[in-house]
This record gives sequence, structure tokens and C-alpha cells, in this order.
Amino acid sequence: MHPGETKAEHLTASAEQYMHSGTVEHIKVAILGAFPDAPVSYDSSECRAALLKVILNNQMSYVL
Repeated sequence: MHPGETKAEHLTASAEQYMHSGTVEHIKVAILGAFPDAPVSYDSSECRAALLKVILNNQMSYVL
């Protein structure tokens, strides 16, 4: 895969790599850790900020 190339086979390969990389479990743990009290509604500025922090902390955690 190369930047700028978006073909179905590239997306499929990328998704398969992601699913088999262990990153899924890492992200799941990070999200559960960000919401230890499991609020009734996640639609709050605090919850959005917590989720954004998880995303930013993990956006480059998977290296090809």
C-alpha cells in the first residue's frame, strides 16, 4: 500500500492486518479505561474529550 492509493484490496488487507495485529484489544482496553464509571449517556463534553484522548493516543500505535 502507498499513500494516496485507495483500492478495495488495500482496504481489505489493511483491515485484516488491523484485526490480527492485537491493536483491537489494546484500543478496547484504552476505551474501557477511559470510561471506568460507565455513564448512562456518553454524549457529554467529558466523554467526548476522553474518547478524543484515546484516539489521539492511539492513532499511530500500529506500525506496518
